[in-house]
Formats: sequence, structure tokens, C-alpha cells
Amino acid sequence: MRLPYVPNPPQFSNPTDQAIVSRVQERRGSQGLQELDLALLHAPPVADGWNSFLGAIRSRTTLSPSIRETAICRVAVLNRAWYEWMQHAPILRAAGELAEADLEYIVKRPSRSQTQRPGGTAVEGAH
Repeated sequence: MRLPYVPNPPQFSNPTDQAIVSRVQERRGSQGLQELDLALLHAPPVADGWNSFLGAIRSRTTLSPSIRETAICRVAVLNRAWYEWMQHAPILRAAGELAEADLEYIVKRPSRSQTQRPGGTAVEGAH
């Protein structure tokens, strides 16, 4: 079941919740609220935490855009989070440091669990 989005723009009677909407809108800038925001805003404190966490990852680290987006895209692939992949792969492409073949490798590279030998998996499971 898919969670319906809150109306856009969201209007909350609680000033604390409305302040959260303003913070999310500020971080999103001219692109406006995204579908993810509109789903998370069913629980404004959750949206606020997500906004703060992702804002820090996106704009307050020392990682280059290509490394940051490579990590985000790889995690999206491993979790089969295709919405995140669709949002972040274009950002990674725009960073201009990877060829299209590199993006394909991010998608097709086996996960560690797919490449571990059975003995290694058994040892890890015993600890």
C-alpha cells in the first residue's frame, strides 16, 4: 500500500509543524517539496529529522559530489531503493566525473553477500 501525499503546500495549524514545513522547503529551494517530503510530512517530526540528516549528508560534508552521490547510489542499489536511484543517478551524472559504464557498474556489481565463499559466510554467522 502506498502512503498518500499530504497536500502541497502542506498547511498545519500547529506552528511547530508549519515551521518544519518551512525548513524542508528552505532546504529544497526552487525545486520545491518532493514526493518523499510529502509522504514524510504525515509525521512532521520524522520529516524534520530526515531533512536535518539528509541536509547534512548533502551539504555539510567534505566529500566531493561524485563520491557522495556514488555512495548514495550504491546504497540505493543494495537496498533496491529505485526511487532514490532515480533521484540521485542524475546528480551523479551531472557531477561529470564518471562515465556511463561506471554507473552501470554501480548497479551490476555483486553485493558482498553474493561474492562471499560459503565458508566465509559460515564463519561470520558463528560470531
